[in-house]
Amino acid sequence: MSGWDAYITNLINTGFVTQAMITGHDGNTWAKSSDFNPSQNEIKLLIAWLQKPTNEKTTDGIKLCNKTYMPIKYSNKTGIFKCNDQSSFTAKLTNQTCVIGVANETIVDQRCNEEVRKICAYLKKANF
Repeated sequence: MSGWDAYITNLINTGFVTQAMITGHDGNTWAKSSDFNPSQNEIKLLIAWLQKPTNEKTTDGIKLCNKTYMPIKYSNKTGIFKCNDQSSFTAKLTNQTCVIGVANETIVDQRCNEEVRKICAYLKKANF
């Protein structure tokens, strides 16, 4: 995973992402923050939702690290999700990856989303 760790470091170093992860579409981890440990099942369900959201305003929410987040925005295989504690995360699919960026309650979720989108744009250009 060492080559992918630089993407995680770059996301965290922006100051707008507190935890991050890159996975394959199969849910296998390519790189992640050391303190970020969602289950593989949570990741697989998130990826399935991003590939085909059955309902953008699902009442069940999306679980990540055993916390429930509600989708607040979805477009072009990108979702922004918010928890009742005001933390949020953005998840975006590229051709081969899912990039997840988490923001704590002090960070505006749109800024986290922008940083995840930048990494994804780069990955898409590199055919990932």
